Amino acid sequence: DYPGGLTVFLSQAQLNALLDREADYFNGYFSDQELTFADRNVVATVITPAEMAKFGDQMLSSFNQLAPLCLFAAVVIYLVLMVVLTKLVIDKNALYISYLKVFGYETAEISKLYLRATTTVVLGSLILSLPLVKLGIQGSFYLVQMKLSGYLPVYLPLYLYPLIVAIGLASYLGINFLQLRRINQIPLAAALKNRE
Repeated sequence: DYPGGLTVFLSQAQLNALLDREADYFNGYFSDQELTFADRNVVATVITPAEMAKFGDQMLSSFNQLAPLCLFAAVVIYLVLMVVLTKLVIDKNALYISYLKVFGYETAEISKLYLRATTTVVLGSLILSLPLVKLGIQGSFYLVQMKLSGYLPVYLPLYLYPLIVAIGLASYLGINFLQLRRINQIPLAAALKNRE
């Protein structure tokens, strides 16, 4: 694993043969000491550790301002998706929920029947999607950095994974609470009406 990016290591002779270059051709150097060249026109750019540190600080500053906005947008999209999902489940089963009320079931028992399965699926999806989240973030950073002159490896601390699950679960439980109120509002009369 090499954090410098997408890298292929070859000997100079193999690389020059692959690129159809002369055997002594070479176009890049990494050095911890300043290199001197007789002709300064052959040097395209020199990146010093100070410039890389400046690049890193600029990236962190930019992403620190962007991260809360991305988090807010992601939570809003997630909330809308969960509202639609749970509303669909309850609306499709409103008649059966009113039947259960006629038969004497309590709201808590009805919610176990209709919302527990959704809760289990949501929790499982949150946990199972963590590797996809990691790949998505790494891929996004890779695309962002393609046009930049520096590279920063993506590091996601372990505490973020339970935080992602906690935010998702807390958001869903809030929606679940609202849907329990909708279950309470389903009238008993819906079951007693003549249905064709």
